[in-house]
Amino acid sequence: MKRLILTWVWVFLAVVMLCGGAQAQWLPWDMSVDSSFRLGYLFGRQEYRFDHPSMTSYGRVRLELDPSMPVFEGVCEISPLQSFSARLCGTLGGRGADLSATRPVSTSLVGHWKVSPDVRWWEAAGLYHICKGAGYRFSLVAGYRQEFWRYQGEGQEMDPAASYREEFTAHIPFIAMQTAVSYPWWKARFEVLGSPFMSKRVSSEMYDDLNRSSSFDGWADNGGMIELLTEGTVAIGSRTRLGVYARYTFVELDGEATIVLGSTPYPQQMYVGENFGNLGLNLSLIF
Repeated sequence: MKRLILTWVWVFLAVVMLCGGAQAQWLPWDMSVDSSFRLGYLFGRQEYRFDHPSMTSYGRVRLELDPSMPVFEGVCEISPLQSFSARLCGTLGGRGADLSATRPVSTSLVGHWKVSPDVRWWEAAGLYHICKGAGYRFSLVAGYRQEFWRYQGEGQEMDPAASYREEFTAHIPFIAMQTAVSYPWWKARFEVLGSPFMSKRVSSEMYDDLNRSSSFDGWADNGGMIELLTEGTVAIGSRTRLGVYARYTFVELDGEATIVLGSTPYPQQMYVGENFGNLGLNLSLIF
């Protein structure tokens, strides 16, 4: 993990030095491009519950994860018109520190798991600028985000030979409000984003040392997400700014799932809860 963090730091510093000495040129037709490169650290908590009261041994299944990892984000906002902009975003998260997940599935698979997470997501959005002038801008935003989580690991306490794999895929159409202020020496932005239409797919497999398996497959789409994003930068060049950013994300969803024990499927209700923070450095290059 330390090697990965150092790699991201060196990549980020190289981009800073390259962009700090670059002379960005205006694009044709008065089109402007605001690109940002973010190096941050993501941390938080994920909780997944599967409930079926009539099942004595497997009626209450709970998965608790506490991921933490460095992430690298890229954002590009293109403004072809005075009143409209388009935004593209992407995020990659390297493997973080090993963590413990508690999963009371059976006597052989219960306990803590030593797993490593990966995350990536992409986003496309359009911005309509309701009012703009004197360095201020207020915008309505609508877009779509797709998010992928993957966990892999092994047993730790009860069964060290057990194996574990879990994948989460989220589909997030969203709307947002954004306010921004931009002056020659500094710039700030704040955005509130929400999605009452979010859905998430959960898929997992677990095996113990005797090759006994349990698997889950669920779909949750009743609930939603809210996210707050803020950033502030100061000028370090004619068209280059450096600063910090922070993001907080809250998700709560309900849905249905199926647990398969051996070859027998059992229907269940599923609950998804997530809380994430993301803090880091932000480099902006404006054309």
